[in-house]
Parts: sequence; structure tokens; C-alpha cells
Amino acid sequence: MRAVLIDAVARRVVPVDIVSGIDGIYKAIRCRNFACPKTWSGGDTLYVDDEGAINGTRVGFRLGDIDYFGSGLILGSNTEGESADVLRAPLDFKVAFLPRG
Repeated sequence: MRAVLIDAVARRVVPVDIVSGIDGIYKAIRCRNFACPKTWSGGDTLYVDDEGAINGTRVGFRLGDIDYFGSGLILGSNTEGESADVLRAPLDFKVAFLPRG
């Protein structure tokens, strides 16, 4: 499945292919629990580490006016709400990386 990875460690936003399902999300953003704090029109959805702010993560990114700790993944969704290929390109997301803590 095509996705956009916001890699806070390498400080880059890149297209990636992931295995479909929650295991692919966990692996891509290297976390135990994730949350979906943002959805764009068309269904693209941001996945982030749900424990990033409390587990000692020292890297992160800003999207819009919100800071997220850890890396993020953006996937699309279909009409049933299941994950699907992302619609937008990496450059469509205005990401700024947080200073390393």
C-alpha cells in the first residue's frame, strides 16, 4: 500500500510502500499504539505514535499548528473506512521537524 512516511529520525518526508493492516503501520512508525489525529478531505489520514509524548521520544514534527512526537504515516482510506493508497504526494504536506531534544 502506498503511503507517505514522515520520518522524524531521518528528518525527511518520503513515499513508502507498506504491508496493509495495522502491523504495517506499527512497523512504519515504530510504535506500540497509534492514533489518527488528522484526516484530510478525500480520506488521507495521519497516523502517529499515541505514546510519543510520554515514552521519551526525542524527535518529532509539526504539521499545521500541532506538534507530534515520533514519526508519522499518512494513508488513504476507502468508502468503508479501511486503509488504502494515499492520494497526496509527500510535498503536499507542509511538515517542519522539531529540534532534537
